[in-house]
Amino acid sequence: MSEAILWKTLKEKQMMGFDFDRQRPIDNYIVDFYCKDLMLAIEVDGASHYHDDAPLRDEIRQKKLEELGVRFLRFDNDEVKTNINGVLDTIREWINAHPELVGRVDEECHPPLNPLRGGDFEEESSLTSPPGRGQGVGGKFFHFKQFSVRHDRSGMKVGTDGVLLGTWADVTNATRILDIGTGTGVIALILAQRTQPFVQIEAVEIDEHACTDAGENFNASPWASRLTLYHLPVQKISPSNLFDLIISNPPFFQNSYKPPTPKRITARHTEELTFSEILEITDKLLKENGRLNIILPPTEGAQFVELAKKKNYACSRKWSFRTRKEKPVERLLLEFCKVNHVCEMGELLLYQKAEEWSDQYRKLTRDFYLKG
Repeated sequence: MSEAILWKTLKEKQMMGFDFDRQRPIDNYIVDFYCKDLMLAIEVDGASHYHDDAPLRDEIRQKKLEELGVRFLRFDNDEVKTNINGVLDTIREWINAHPELVGRVDEECHPPLNPLRGGDFEEESSLTSPPGRGQGVGGKFFHFKQFSVRHDRSGMKVGTDGVLLGTWADVTNATRILDIGTGTGVIALILAQRTQPFVQIEAVEIDEHACTDAGENFNASPWASRLTLYHLPVQKISPSNLFDLIISNPPFFQNSYKPPTPKRITARHTEELTFSEILEITDKLLKENGRLNIILPPTEGAQFVELAKKKNYACSRKWSFRTRKEKPVERLLLEFCKVNHVCEMGELLLYQKAEEWSDQYRKLTRDFYLKG
């Protein structure tokens, strides 16, 4: 329905005279709306985009198309339904902010288009998986076995990255944990479920909308008394005691087009918190024998490892995550400490065959996903 609403305002060159196509194939993918002259794709994200691994699938898909020169604007389903004028204003603002693209028609710079064959479309690098039964209610909540996460106001929704990091991190002997950039609070909640009742978890979030979601999620959980939320930059916190474990699903899009809303910029671009700052904060707040855990794409992960070495942090665990054996590595799960020892190496597969989760991934997440 939302796509139909937006299409009524885009078709027949209603948007500032630009010609948009609907359901346009680009390379091995299909985008909701596409303007060839602007190389602009517009996506409307409904509830299905917030199930299980769908956020990671969208992220990988967008990154591959951005490498071909496609630019993206994304809107939530509800946003289109309830604020179509705001959506149209955002599109106009984007076009006005890119005068160098207006009027350009250069076929050679457009990504290759693959026509649909026989009515079927093969998305080779997608992470398609049936949603977990009962997970996601209208895109507003994501339900786990012991808690639910409201994420409709946050810039970034519940995704595979956060669940991976929260379930993979070693919480042995940790009594004080800090979650940097908690977003909706999903990592902190996973850690609360995994740890003993005496473990205290503090979470920091700079974005007001995400903080609102996280605060409600913490208060509604069984571990509200153990979770503390700070709405301020992590650089400004002054804890009374140091932490045994610091964990972060940090921003990592350093060069891609910045989304139009400030909350999405903060969530996924290294504008508010750089990798160097994360390490400086860790040096200030982590106990001498403590651990830092993060998740990053391979390129950014390698950069972080090199920066960590300069700060005298050794990589003590390094696991790669890929969707299938034949696919490239898509994420690195990294643990750092100041004690030098042999780095534990590992690999995690999402699917062992077809759309069936691997035994390893199922074991890691079975206490959380309804599907598990």
